[in-house]
Amino acid sequence: MLVVERQVFSARRMVFQQEGYLFDLHIHDPETLTFTLAGERRAGPIPTLHMVAHGKPFGPADAIYEDIHAGARAMLAAGPTDPNWILVRHQLTELLSDLAACESQEVCRWLAMSLYREIINAYLLHRGRFPCEFGNIARSVQKLAPAFGSLLTGACDRLFIGQDAADLLTIGYQVLQEIGGPLTAGFSFQFPAHFRAPAATSPARPAA
Repeated sequence: MLVVERQVFSARRMVFQQEGYLFDLHIHDPETLTFTLAGERRAGPIPTLHMVAHGKPFGPADAIYEDIHAGARAMLAAGPTDPNWILVRHQLTELLSDLAACESQEVCRWLAMSLYREIINAYLLHRGRFPCEFGNIARSVQKLAPAFGSLLTGACDRLFIGQDAADLLTIGYQVLQEIGGPLTAGFSFQFPAHFRAPAATSPARPAA
């Protein structure tokens, strides 16, 4: 439940039980709520953004709420802001490399779970959709890209059941190529000479 007050010292969350009901209150004023919505759009997931955009108000409503409601719906319609693609590429590159070299089936399964999440995250963000638009990444990919979701699930099944990571690696590298390729792609390794020069010696401090 979201509570919007005229002004609060700081946003806060209260969880309590009363008369057999569990209450989870998120208390904001317009300024803290707008900051929170922008942060969710930038970094996800988006529970508050989704609640404000699609929730139904009760109690007195005024122009402040209507402005926030309209703003949240506009944020959802605009989709997520572009992430730091270098970081996304780094995470995918690292996980794919580790899985390809992994010899322990138990470790492969842990890596596959992380890779599953990162593949969906990159795939949906690249298409301008929120990875957690429908609550979690698994539900979101099945609703937004069911064919891709089924393909990815099948690849994970083959790793967990048949100990075959080939299909999951193939899908991961395909998604990685869509967003710019492995982390090293597009960067030069012909460093200027001064990059390799010894560091300058710090000047001696004058005697006191």
